[in-house]
Amino acid sequence: MKFRLVYQLIVFLAVGSAATGQNSTYALLTGVGEFPTQSGWNPLSSSNDVALIQKSLKEYGIPANNITVRNDKLTKNALLNSIEDDLIKKVKPGDFAFFHFSGHGQQIPDQNGDEIDGLDEAIVPYDSPKKFEKGRYEGENLILDDELNQLFSRLRKKLGPTGRLLISLDACHSGSATRGIVNARGTDLIMAEDQSAFINSNQEEYTNLDLINQDNSNLAPQTNFYSSSPHQLSYEFTAKNNKTYGLYSYAFCKSLQELSAEDSYIKLWERLSLFISSQNNIQTPYAEGRINEKVFGKISSETKSAIRIKKVIKPDFITISAGALQGITEGSIIGIYSISDQNFTKPLLTGIADGVDAFTSDIQLERKWKFNKLLNYKVKIHEIQLDEFIVKLKFNDFSPIVDELSKQLSSHKFIQFDNNNYELAVSTNYSIQDSIQLELITKEGIIIYKVTFHNNNLPEEITNELFQKVFKYSRARNLKLLESKDNFFQAKLELLLLDSSGQYVITHKTIFNKGDYIKIKISNNGKEEFYFSLIDIPSNSMFTTVYPNHEINAIDCLIPPGKAFISLDGFEIIDPKGTEVLKLICSKTPIDLASTRGQSPNRSPFQMFLNSVLEPDLETRGLKPNLSTEQGYIGSYSFIVH
Repeated sequence: MKFRLVYQLIVFLAVGSAATGQNSTYALLTGVGEFPTQSGWNPLSSSNDVALIQKSLKEYGIPANNITVRNDKLTKNALLNSIEDDLIKKVKPGDFAFFHFSGHGQQIPDQNGDEIDGLDEAIVPYDSPKKFEKGRYEGENLILDDELNQLFSRLRKKLGPTGRLLISLDACHSGSATRGIVNARGTDLIMAEDQSAFINSNQEEYTNLDLINQDNSNLAPQTNFYSSSPHQLSYEFTAKNNKTYGLYSYAFCKSLQELSAEDSYIKLWERLSLFISSQNNIQTPYAEGRINEKVFGKISSETKSAIRIKKVIKPDFITISAGALQGITEGSIIGIYSISDQNFTKPLLTGIADGVDAFTSDIQLERKWKFNKLLNYKVKIHEIQLDEFIVKLKFNDFSPIVDELSKQLSSHKFIQFDNNNYELAVSTNYSIQDSIQLELITKEGIIIYKVTFHNNNLPEEITNELFQKVFKYSRARNLKLLESKDNFFQAKLELLLLDSSGQYVITHKTIFNKGDYIKIKISNNGKEEFYFSLIDIPSNSMFTTVYPNHEINAIDCLIPPGKAFISLDGFEIIDPKGTEVLKLICSKTPIDLASTRGQSPNRSPFQMFLNSVLEPDLETRGLKPNLSTEQGYIGSYSFIVH
């Protein structure tokens, strides 16, 4: 059995209470971020994770008294005893239980022969050193997945078939080197004397928890969420407030804020996977179990209200109850409405975000305003200010070629040079006789451009090609994060998978194998026709426009209400592995992504917005585009290529 991740808990937690009618939800949030100096482990931001999760749970109506936090020098015995005391002893039949661990993960040789790859997964408590020392320390303080399973089986039995259990681990497991990316939550060092015995034990293993649930009908159904796929590491992330969190933990909190009461855990996974893939391409979260259940239940739907004013600092400066996790960025525009204005018809005044934290934002109002009782007002986000399009480059050596290349690239304002906090590295190899090999590599080690040229003169076409790759990478990262509410079109994107009988059938799979064939279905469930465009962003960020294309013009990408578009030909799933994202763009007028040049007065504001994202030179004109929720719809469909 495999455990791997974090945060999805929060939402499933709320679901359990509503879906089964129970009155109580109990959460145990654990984390180990500090270790003895001699342990060999690097420190982590686990305490920040736990605090973020704890606050999120409170925001969604979980009573503070039902949330237990254990993250101070948490030893193996202390953690196991906490599961016993804070979950098993407290719950009753029909309750919902949630367990979260944030910290390091490690692998150890399989103890009972139940693992395909010959390795057990384990979480690392405070009293478990990193290295194997025969006769002195051989991993006895690691907490194996088998040990956790025994405790959770007892917990599920007490919860009964009407209860729910959610397991969430923000910890990684062995198999991928860090490549110096960022602080990793785990190690590729197996807790074993002979590392070479496991050099080929990287077979991906995905358990089928649905079968486990079916085979134990007297136990509470269990759902697991993991921060990364088997044999991957999980990483840390620095937010805009300069605090560091587990990337998955932060992504989960952010994704949670963007869901509706009707969304399922699949939607939650899609959103958090989308955010993670915008930050790095080698961590792919996944989930197993009852992932088709609705995320929001009684707790969340009753407690999640409109954004409110928290504090009036000055007559023209306020703090609101939404921040980065709700999608607000510096410069975003918000409106203040009367609480009686149910449809947000007319704002009383507007303001601009000037200082954004995880859950709150400071707003500079357009004018002074005399507020009465704060509960008489609510807030709506009008426009999200996109971050500047910046990509940071590193050069792995110094030479006349590199100097010339850096001079030419520095003319583009969206390119910056940073040898420490970089996203792409430029590497040159002079070992080839009479030739120079140049590579553009992501911080995860993915080569996105490679060329060999003769003599020491840098051809202009190579500089241009390199720039285009850098530009495309930066745009792909920003495209992944582009989202808007579908308040008008009611569009739906689905995939059809070619099955063994040769038929294409609707699938809800989130993991596809290379060689699978799919078709794309886009449905119009609304009352008005819309034009659609589709962009495919693979894990290497070299995105392509799927529709419109050379066969289907933009004006032909029209779907009437109640109808659907299905691609005629199947698409083969190919490399690279990792998280792939389909971006669906819907609008009232045709959008030609293949020809965005120019500022024709006939182009819609939505087309102009997309121009600013897709054209490489617009950032030099000081344009900072905003995405209005009224302009159109941009949605995402994420899946893993295995």
